[in-house]
Parts: sequence; structure tokens; C-alpha cells
Amino acid sequence: MHVLLVEDEWLIREMLAEALADAGFDVTEAPSAEVSLEAAAAGQAGQPPCVLVGDVDLGRGKDGLALATAVRRRWPDVGVVAMTGNPGNLDGRRSDPREVRMFKPFAPLRLTTAVRGLTGRSGR
Repeated sequence: MHVLLVEDEWLIREMLAEALADAGFDVTEAPSAEVSLEAAAAGQAGQPPCVLVGDVDLGRGKDGLALATAVRRRWPDVGVVAMTGNPGNLDGRRSDPREVRMFKPFAPLRLTTAVRGLTGRSGR
């Protein structure tokens, strides 16, 4: 199953990508919202991602919430894991059953468990 991971901090991105790959997911990584859609479309033999794991605060450009909206416009069934170090970033955002919110810092196992839940995979 294909996971699109968008995180601007390279060390965090590498750690999370490794955890997802170790859990059996195919991971496409991107450092920003702007390059993530191209990377997702080009990766995994043209298969859309089943889950977007994205940081809410991606620095300059489009934020992770705008990215989630764009991804869902293109691939409506994609699950979303919205990560943030500032819970206030999600104030006012309505709840969606296909979305999991994670507040940094968190253990990589929490992420892989959340992605499994969004994909319907209970184990490896």
C-alpha cells in the first residue's frame, strides 16, 4: 500500500519513512506540498496513495491542510494523518472519519498503527 509522506524536516521525514517501510508500506517522500502531488503521481507505478501523512506546518508555500484538500480533490478516498507540533493549528477544522490527528512528538509505532487503521490493515 502506497503512503505519501510530506514533512519539511528531513530528519523527521527519514525516521517516519523508515518506520512506514519497516511496517510494509511503500512510501513516497516529499519535503513540501508543492512537490508532493507530482511525486505521488510519478511514484508506485501511477497508483494513488492510500494515505497522506502530512505535517500541517510545512513552512513556505501551501500548508498541510491545503495539501490534504488538494489530495482529496484528486483522490477522494485517501486517508489523512495530519501531524503538528502545535495543536492550535487544527482549531476549527472539522472532524473527518478518514483523518487522524497526531501531535508531535509521537512514537513511530503510533504512526504505523494510525496508517494501518486508515487502510484497514490490522497487521503486517
